[in-house]
Amino acid sequence: MSQENPTLLSRSDVPPAPKNEKAYVVGLLLCILAIGAFILPRLLAVQPNEIPAAIRTPVAPEIQYSPLRTGIFDAGRVFGRAGCGDYALAEKVARYAAREGVPARVLAAVIAVESHCNPLAVSNKGALGLTQVRVSTWRAEYDFARVNLLDPDTSVRVGAEILGREIRAHGLRDGVRRYNGSGPDAEAYTERVLALAGN
Repeated sequence: MSQENPTLLSRSDVPPAPKNEKAYVVGLLLCILAIGAFILPRLLAVQPNEIPAAIRTPVAPEIQYSPLRTGIFDAGRVFGRAGCGDYALAEKVARYAAREGVPARVLAAVIAVESHCNPLAVSNKGALGLTQVRVSTWRAEYDFARVNLLDPDTSVRVGAEILGREIRAHGLRDGVRRYNGSGPDAEAYTERVLALAGN
């Protein structure tokens, strides 16, 4: 008794190749195209929120910084362009600028132009400190026996108060010009400050 292996096919069991192979290939391609024409539009119609999270490209969340943090960045950029200042000064500028409603980049530019970030700067006109506040001009408003303009924190605070007052009263451009005074160089000073601030 001979047993045959049922899994093996003999040559007579294999279906014959189609007579016209070209027609067979064309028919196969038409089937693939028909399936593609049915599925592809449905794939393209899927909205991004309908795509499963596992295959969706992650999107970084938008970071919202506080005005103080943004002010530190802005002041730091100005100091970087001017080649002076440090993080501690940028932090002071951001804090007092926010308190007085002054753009931090403008206050930082005033400091960079006025004193090149030197807290011990003294001008030949009697202006002192980082913000170069003139004692003779502001004597009626501040008790300079108690207000030390050579202290960086005090100088930035007083400069921000004065600059904020001028900007609120006269607008940004005229406020910056009035901060410097009304001399012949006031317009050039204003241009330098606003250019450094990025305005």
